Amino acid sequence: MPTAMSLLNFLLAKTSAADHTKGIPSTVMKTHGVLPSDSQEKGPMRDEKSGRIGERAKSYVELLCYPRKVCTDAERQAADFIAQQMQALGLSVRREPFAVGSTSREWWNRALFAACATLAVLGALAFPMVPIISVLAWVSVALLVNLPWCWTGNAFRPTASTGPAFSENLLATPKKNPSGNVRVVFMAHYDTKSQVIPTGLRVGLVTVVWCCSWLLAMLGLLWSWQCWPVWLPSSPNPWNLTIVIVVCLAGLAANFSGNRSPGALDNASGVAALLELARCWQQSTRQGIWWTRQLEVVFVATSAEETDLEGARHFLAQYAEWWHEKPTLLINLESVGAGPNLYLSGEPRTQVWAEAVARELGLRPRRLRVLGAGMDHQPFAAQGLSSLSILGDVVRRSFYLHTLRDDLSLVESEALERAVRLAWHLAQRWVESHAGIVSFAVPRSAKSVLRPAVPQA
Repeated sequence: MPTAMSLLNFLLAKTSAADHTKGIPSTVMKTHGVLPSDSQEKGPMRDEKSGRIGERAKSYVELLCYPRKVCTDAERQAADFIAQQMQALGLSVRREPFAVGSTSREWWNRALFAACATLAVLGALAFPMVPIISVLAWVSVALLVNLPWCWTGNAFRPTASTGPAFSENLLATPKKNPSGNVRVVFMAHYDTKSQVIPTGLRVGLVTVVWCCSWLLAMLGLLWSWQCWPVWLPSSPNPWNLTIVIVVCLAGLAANFSGNRSPGALDNASGVAALLELARCWQQSTRQGIWWTRQLEVVFVATSAEETDLEGARHFLAQYAEWWHEKPTLLINLESVGAGPNLYLSGEPRTQVWAEAVARELGLRPRRLRVLGAGMDHQPFAAQGLSSLSILGDVVRRSFYLHTLRDDLSLVESEALERAVRLAWHLAQRWVESHAGIVSFAVPRSAKSVLRPAVPQA
């Protein structure tokens, strides 16, 4: 009888414990030992030895390290390689072609830079007679010089319905993709281009024109309002800054594009991180990691990023309703494979949340906002959709981008692994934050931004 009573008490205790755990967030259950904690839970990020993920990703970079300009045979070869790798991982791949606009956009940009130079000179000529006209001219230059990149990131800019050529996006999903309440889209572009002026110098030229134009406009206002400081020369001379503006604009107009850059950092490193994330995801689903069963995941390799973000804008035009169906996060992997510094850029609320999550991993993310450059998350962020880009140390490596020097020597396996682990961690926290679970690892100051608002339909 004592044995029977002990067995009965044991069964009653188990039933009671099961009843009490219903509705309790899994993070709380882990803390009290009901579920395995993160340190006990198995998964590819914990099973892998440090460095192995980065080394495997770098091997992908080596295979993609060749010029891949839009609408060339090399670009199609890269698309075939990515599709084959995704299929080898057991993913279903869908290829979505889209029209690519003609190269006339570069000539429109040159016409815009010529117009800016003309306005700057007219402002200098009109300054002695009608200073307010000069102010308007210089303000126009400051607003117009970054227009090609603002227009590129505009979500409402129509995509090309017809064009001289076509490119394609690759969408890969698990064959048994969970239809959960949360979605994450991992994205990276696989096309390249070369230019006469490297990206760092181009950004610098645009910034100099922008700063000089605003400085001239402010000086013109002070002169027209008769508020000229006594410590400045009594007779203002706008020609020095005007010459600087014209020279910088001439450099931007001469920045022709080609197909010579191997594109190892920009953006074979991002594609490599995307493929490694797909491999880790497939492994985690086989191991039954709890949060992957609640997340719908999509891996997207876009093209035509180097031609006005056309691939990303086409994807947004096709799937904008995703952000209204369920909480959806876009994580764009852009030039992630270099340097000790990590940069984040994105929709403001999402970026604040991502910075808090990055600090959980001991990272010190920096914000990146520049003139004269664009990234695939920008059309989404322009509509207020949850989106961000993860970047490596692109500031220090900016003078290598879009040149012959963007080769395998720039890519570091440690930086690749850092990007993969951060993207993985962001996806996990996205699931937790939208399933009513707040991890105890998140600082209190970060809890208020754990739920970026998702626009409602």
